[in-house]
Amino acid sequence: MSLSGIEALAREPDLELCCFVAASNQKLIGKLTELKSRLSNVSIVELAFSSRRFQGVRSRFEKGRIREVARLLRDSQAQALLVLQGDIELSSIGVLAGKAIGIPTVSYIPVPHTLATMKAKLGSLRDPFNRWLFNKPDAFITISEGMRGLLQDRGARQVIEVVFNGFVASKTEKRDRHASRKTLGLPQDCRLVAMVGRVEYKQKRQDFLLRTFAEHREQFADARLLFVGSGPDAKDLMRQTRDLGLDAEVFFLEWTDGLSDVYSAIDLLVLPSRFEGVPLVMLEAMSASVPIVGCSRDGMKEFLPSEWLFEPGNRAACAKTIASLLTGDPSALVVENKKRSLELFSLERFEAAFVRSTRKLGNL
Repeated sequence: MSLSGIEALAREPDLELCCFVAASNQKLIGKLTELKSRLSNVSIVELAFSSRRFQGVRSRFEKGRIREVARLLRDSQAQALLVLQGDIELSSIGVLAGKAIGIPTVSYIPVPHTLATMKAKLGSLRDPFNRWLFNKPDAFITISEGMRGLLQDRGARQVIEVVFNGFVASKTEKRDRHASRKTLGLPQDCRLVAMVGRVEYKQKRQDFLLRTFAEHREQFADARLLFVGSGPDAKDLMRQTRDLGLDAEVFFLEWTDGLSDVYSAIDLLVLPSRFEGVPLVMLEAMSASVPIVGCSRDGMKEFLPSEWLFEPGNRAACAKTIASLLTGDPSALVVENKKRSLELFSLERFEAAFVRSTRKLGNL
């Protein structure tokens, strides 16, 4: 979403966009360079350093880096600063530099969960220490009312604008199920319960769904599991599948940017994440008319029907909810979900709201 927001700002004819990015982040630099090749009002400043582990602590003492970024901001004649933060520690040097030179400083933070919730190292100790950082930006932009509440719980008292995520609906066009399964090499004679996304237990919890399937197999009837994605725990997930004797009932696909065939092939999407913002795969599945089972937290709790939610971490409840959708008729809620996704979460709506909020909060 951040890149879409940056591009939307860059298309504003009266704005000059100077992007400060760590030189080590070559992937982002490549995307910004491509944007710069299309839009003449974009420039890039590469920083010799990046956020590191325990950056919340480091930012209290790295005065030299704060001064360096502040100097670069002055040299660029910046009138406002938008800081893209994955969590409150990341890019906090930028926030402090913006405050040091007295320009409006806005934090875009989609996932403001505690580090303890995100299972970060020493998270429960770092969270109280980091509370001071939530008072530093002049304003926040986040992605849902639930995330606004989390920011307030963590001490933010500034203006908080909510800008819903957006997605490209054409990427979820409905295709023939038989043809999509054939294209993906998936079986035709079963229902498919899927997880789509980065294979990382700490957040996404693919291991939770696999164990749920193994322990409550009878509730899944003729269904099979499908995991789509790659990540640090992908090999272990395959190992666990073998150890549980589920090789013939669990399927794996590598991540692909075009997921229309995946959404057309599956019967149900499951989101058992430990934490989320408003997951893009949820929005895409809503648009593709796919029923979704999610744990009752964050974006899932805010936007999915209560009948599709289960208590976080409860395998029996997860299995029961999956079974209810596999055996019931969720079509009415599916239609309602699709309508909501198209009304609230279009990419065009996101871009317009992102520009509007940035201009408002940055006094631009």
